[in-house]
Amino acid sequence: MEDTTDRDRDINRNIDRNEVVLSGRLSGAPGVKPLPSGDTLTTWKLTVRRPGRTRECVTETFECMTFDDPLGRSVADLRPRDVIEVRGTLRRRFFTTAYGRASVHSILADSVRVLERTVTVTFEESPPTAGPAEADPAPRPGTARPTVPRQRSPSGSPGGPARRSGAKGAREKEADRRARPSLS
Repeated sequence: MEDTTDRDRDINRNIDRNEVVLSGRLSGAPGVKPLPSGDTLTTWKLTVRRPGRTRECVTETFECMTFDDPLGRSVADLRPRDVIEVRGTLRRRFFTTAYGRASVHSILADSVRVLERTVTVTFEESPPTAGPAEADPAPRPGTARPTVPRQRSPSGSPGGPARRSGAKGAREKEADRRARPSLS
């Protein structure tokens, strides 16, 4: 006689399945948290688009996490808006709040693959250059406005007559005021 429990166990093993595959954008910088046990928990949020009933696109955000150190280090190097694929399992965590028990679903990642990297451009300040005949510095990207070289005044400073400051400038201004004819 055949034992039905072994057969039922094999059927259930083939039916039960907890696999998640998500592709989307990293919505923020991943967080790394050392735990009292010595493990490191790396968490991040993945934003996934799905078509809605109307023309607008609906997004859903999933919390992902891993306890695997090598995977956590590679995720920590990712930048916001990188497009990634996460493979793992769906987990439900229970915790206590001020209002009672609560639960949240999250993805326990087994692997993460980068599909598209976000390019970030940084500009470093260039060292100062000597010489008054230098034109205006080039604008940074994103400030798309044409630059026109400034006209040099006869005094040699850009933008008009020479400006003076301090006590000497004040004395000269007072002398100029006295030299002008009065209208009264």
